[in-house]
Amino acid sequence: RYGIPFVLFSCGLAGMVLRGGPPTTVAWQDRSGLRNISQQLRGDLHDQLAQLPPSQVPQLDCLIYVLAEPGMYYHLSAATSPAAPSYIAQPAGGLSLLTSGQSDRRLPNLLVTGPHAHRDAPELLTQPPSQLELLAEYPYRPSDLVQLDDMCPDALANAADEAIRVWAIHFDR
Repeated sequence: RYGIPFVLFSCGLAGMVLRGGPPTTVAWQDRSGLRNISQQLRGDLHDQLAQLPPSQVPQLDCLIYVLAEPGMYYHLSAATSPAAPSYIAQPAGGLSLLTSGQSDRRLPNLLVTGPHAHRDAPELLTQPPSQLELLAEYPYRPSDLVQLDDMCPDALANAADEAIRVWAIHFDR
């Protein structure tokens, strides 16, 4: 009754020991890149907002729109820090928020874009709209497991690093 499971378990354990450890797989890679970038972005927010007109809304320093990066939106929305400027994170449905009347002009508006937004709107990389000013760029390397959603396994070795970009939205341009 216990002999067969014990033998199977022992063979599996012996195979792992002889191979040099547990199997390596992309599922165990670090996937905390967006969380780390969101923390870094919040830490840099004071310097970025110093370049923009101050907020006219009490208790709120800026609005942060996130375009096509749900993971980044989640991390920015969930984060709390008494030292960081106060902000509201909002998902952006597209670049239509750059048109007049789509956002609150009483406070600085920032747009965060990443690999998905850059694929959906390649003009962000080549000819960004005149309302956008690049404030910061953070290098981002998605894990292999995340990249396998967009490419075949053979292409992983040649995958380029990505970037998360922070833009200021200027409505007067």
